Amino acid sequence: MNFHDFLNKYGTDTSTNIQLLQWAKELKIPNFHVIMKNEIENLKGRKKNLYIICNYQSEDERGTHWIAMFKSKTKSFYFDSFGLPLLKEAQDFLKHGVYSTFELQKINQNFCGQLSLWVLHRLHARDDYYDIIFHLLNDLQ
Repeated sequence: MNFHDFLNKYGTDTSTNIQLLQWAKELKIPNFHVIMKNEIENLKGRKKNLYIICNYQSEDERGTHWIAMFKSKTKSFYFDSFGLPLLKEAQDFLKHGVYSTFELQKINQNFCGQLSLWVLHRLHARDDYYDIIFHLLNDLQ
């Protein structure tokens, strides 16, 4: 499935944690977690590859923005569709790795969950992180 087919299927409206969990299951993404930023700590020490969509807010706040994280024993990736720097909690969790500083989503768009899920979907398919971001830059122009 290409990116445009993905958006046609999953939409460009705000996504919920339940939708993201359901869609990740459909996409067969293993070890997938949808969390709030204060729950990152709960994933420390996990040995398997982790595919994570995390919200900028804590569980006692209303969620505002989704980001994606991938972590294995040897590498990690952080994706924020607004191109913002890493959350402090994510930086402590990932310790090493790469993150994107490209603004792929405009402030009036609400599909950060879908963009995050796309990145994790492509990482699970073993696509190169840099290629994923490069293709998104082209697809969203």
